Amino acid sequence: MLGVPQGPVYVIGTNFTSDAQVLLDGAPASFVMVEGSTQIEVQIPDSYDYTVATHTFVVKQASGTSATLTLSVYAPEQGPQPFVAIPGFDPSAGDSSNLTMCDVNGDGLADAVMPGPSFNNYAVDFAPPNFLVVMHR
Repeated sequence: MLGVPQGPVYVIGTNFTSDAQVLLDGAPASFVMVEGSTQIEVQIPDSYDYTVATHTFVVKQASGTSATLTLSVYAPEQGPQPFVAIPGFDPSAGDSSNLTMCDVNGDGLADAVMPGPSFNNYAVDFAPPNFLVVMHR
């Protein structure tokens, strides 16, 4: 993800040798440590942290070249926000087992919908079938 430090990365595989070299986007990585025949540690360049792109990894050694792996650095996107307001309920007001939060009047704020008596400081409308629509003023 963009802005999050990427390195180090561990390349897992088999039959790595001490001459293994990791190529990042075709260029040799500046720091490579072969940590046995199944793992290589690679430091990702800091520039990868700040650029949206897809990068390639290849391990090259005397016995051959690995398949290409990819690393995608992406910009996060805000997900949907169903309500702008934080729903709340006063437990002393009654049974909350039938409490529902929804945007009844389309103002983008959460409205409490539940059966029961009216509350002080709230506008109360009756909606079928015998439910109260409670909207904070």
